[in-house]
Amino acid sequence: MISYTWRIESLFTDESDDGFLYSANVHVYGIQDGVTKLYEFLHNFAGNKAAVGAEFKSIDDLKKADGEAIIIGWIKNTIGTEKVAEIEATLRRRINDHNLVPAKGWISHIDIDWPALPEETPLPEGYPYQVPDGE
Repeated sequence: MISYTWRIESLFTDESDDGFLYSANVHVYGIQDGVTKLYEFLHNFAGNKAAVGAEFKSIDDLKKADGEAIIIGWIKNTIGTEKVAEIEATLRRRINDHNLVPAKGWISHIDIDWPALPEETPLPEGYPYQVPDGE
């Protein structure tokens, strides 16, 4: 069974608005049998101190022991259960990839009697660009 751990890596505040928390760098970890995978994203909070009103919490309050859980709760409520499930599914897929577990229903083109897939043309040497000699 995979366990998921939500953590805050860093916070961004607006000092000109009493330290209003406007952004958080979120780390979500999927952990199973010694394999740990990371999903990272930046979450931006809407509004400002005035818009939040009575619900405003100072950054000093959010630095306390329960502050991280409060912020994670805000983030999960904002992004919704579908996005939370999508993040967890991504981590599950990354763990399965690490453990070489194929996706359910996955069939490789090499196991089917179809023509080979075309190969992509590589970028030319000197990409992104190379000025020809004499120019």
